Amino acid sequence: MGSIESFGQKLKLNAFQSGVFNRMLAERINSNLFMEDLVGDLVMSQYGGKPKIKDTAEYFTDKTKYGSLTFTCPMIGKRVSSTTGKPKEIEDACLKEIGLSRTCFNLLGLDGSNRPGRLLVDSMGIEITKDIKERGILFSFTLPKGSYATSVIREFM
Repeated sequence: MGSIESFGQKLKLNAFQSGVFNRMLAERINSNLFMEDLVGDLVMSQYGGKPKIKDTAEYFTDKTKYGSLTFTCPMIGKRVSSTTGKPKEIEDACLKEIGLSRTCFNLLGLDGSNRPGRLLVDSMGIEITKDIKERGILFSFTLPKGSYATSVIREFM
């Protein structure tokens, strides 16, 4: 297929990549594996950096427990580091479910990345406004780069 020709096409494909990422993340949640980093996971700092493979059960346990590290899920595409073991099985099953392989994303020329599976929300503030004209709840917080505020707000709805 080659390179992506228009901005609109690329935007649609990037949205699809995000959907695949979300599907893989949902599978971790549905399998009660969201709060665990598994042997074979790529783990990284909540604030970015290069992911490292978790090759033993003890690897990074304390840092994971206290929230500074998290497993990653891939935005499938070129230059994405690979998981092994159970994490790879989860990813492959999600791809099989939608009828695609990692190669499909490479053929489209899409760049990929490993994104944090959990978000560390810093400086969370919640304020209830009582003004008659502007009643509601005001949330304020800081997220790592590449994170979506809607993902955090959705947890309060």
